[in-house]
Amino acid sequence: MEIYVLGSGSNGNATLIVNQGKLLLIDCGVGIKLLKARLELINVNINDIHDILITHEHSDHIKSLKYFKNCHIYGGCELDDLITINELETFSINGLNITPLLLSHDASKTYGFIIESEDEKLVYITDTGYVKNKYYQYIQNATHYIIESNYDVSMLINSSRPKHLISRIMSNKGHLGNIDCASVIKDVLGNDTKTITLAHISKDCNKEDLAIKTFYQVMKENFVDVSHIKVRCASREKLVIIKGSENE
Repeated sequence: MEIYVLGSGSNGNATLIVNQGKLLLIDCGVGIKLLKARLELINVNINDIHDILITHEHSDHIKSLKYFKNCHIYGGCELDDLITINELETFSINGLNITPLLLSHDASKTYGFIIESEDEKLVYITDTGYVKNKYYQYIQNATHYIIESNYDVSMLINSSRPKHLISRIMSNKGHLGNIDCASVIKDVLGNDTKTITLAHISKDCNKEDLAIKTFYQVMKENFVDVSHIKVRCASREKLVIIKGSENE
């Protein structure tokens, strides 16, 4: 299983999964020109994508959806022509088993996903105010985690954003902050975990190096060994490649 984060953040989100030569796109919130350009970097033609998972209907996740009219589109939100998915009901696409996780966000039915091939497991969680305790047993010891680390608390509180927006972001229907993200990961990573990618990082209320620093600080404080794991940030500016056990 190969994983390519084509874009992450409020400007647009999209991640491509390649398994046995077949393609699966998670969200298509990146503008179409940029989406095509990022795909070209990995020698993928947009017309070869036939299956898409939609997390939710916010524009930074579906901006380019209209260009995929002939695709199989899976989701639980209020969009036309979706193949309906349900919480913890596993289904298969292109040899991958996919288990939807119902998240907590201010949109109609936001989903994260557990995506499993024969020998690897990806947990993909963004746009949620918290992760339900009952999901911890399902997301344990994944090979790869792509998980939201949206904001730094101090930067958000001291930002110029209106108070109602700050409250919304920090609420149970908002986003995971750096500490929230690390707190989830410390309880679920395992010996099989190879990569952790911190995603959906705020342009104004976070920094990549701060998200990474906070992650390692929480691990150290809780005596969690992450020396065997590659930790990085997803980016709005460039393609990020996660390639199976190669850990590029």
